[in-house]
Amino acid sequence: MLIYRLSHKDYSQNPYSGEGGHFAAGRWNLLGTLMAHASASRALAFLELAVRLRSAELRTINRLYRVTPAEIPGQLKVLEIKEADLPHAWRATPPLVETQTLGTQWISEKRFLVISVPSAILPAERNYLINPNHPEFSRIKLLPNESLNIELRVLKRMP
Repeated sequence: MLIYRLSHKDYSQNPYSGEGGHFAAGRWNLLGTLMAHASASRALAFLELAVRLRSAELRTINRLYRVTPAEIPGQLKVLEIKEADLPHAWRATPPLVETQTLGTQWISEKRFLVISVPSAILPAERNYLINPNHPEFSRIKLLPNESLNIELRVLKRMP
């Protein structure tokens, strides 16, 4: 299975480190929890990033961000979380402490290297939470990072 992570060029040498968790909480992690977020496609990874960036950052996204595909071995068990298993308002903004606690618990238990969750933007699509401290983390094969190369017409439509 291929997954995709967008990261700022300054951090693209180690994009799945989860180090951002030291500086910010997310939908699936409390502050201080190392967790890398990835998506099932480049397009979804772009949408997940675009909703968090300011307009000026969006206009420079091709220059400032890189996409790093990674290959998850097929024999690796992935925990799949269904939308029906989540709290009613799991898509809330800002994120619920309940979803942050759930994700932090999944990561701290170290039972799964990869957890599949629905996207809050498009719940029919999947995002992946990667535990960089899991004993099997080295089984993820990072592919060379690539330029993002988003068509500028898309960016012109953004406020």
